[in-house]
Amino acid sequence: MSTLDDATRCTHTTADGRRCRMPRVNRHVTLCGTHLESLQRRLRADPASTVHDALTGVTDLCSATAINHVLANLSALVTDNRIHYRKAEVLAYICQLLLQSNRMASLERWNHDPSPGHEIP
Repeated sequence: MSTLDDATRCTHTTADGRRCRMPRVNRHVTLCGTHLESLQRRLRADPASTVHDALTGVTDLCSATAINHVLANLSALVTDNRIHYRKAEVLAYICQLLLQSNRMASLERWNHDPSPGHEIP
């Protein structure tokens, strides 16, 4: 299998070390649809209440899809009373800021300075 195929594959591995061959949901989520759904079911069933569970399956927070995935995990944690509502509130606020800053970051010019008087809408 080529390196390109390897980069787009689900990162789930079995106990004997075999890796899933299905494609990832998208480039920001590391799992295929089947393993992502399985993970979300486990998050709802597992009594552990760590904030880290909200970030499971996300490689970065640079897209609305990845942030949406975090919010979905967070919703499951709050609904099942596995995370304190205050922590959930803070994480949801951070996600809101990330969504707002993603648009600004995509408009930035990395190769040269913006022209005088140019403002980001």
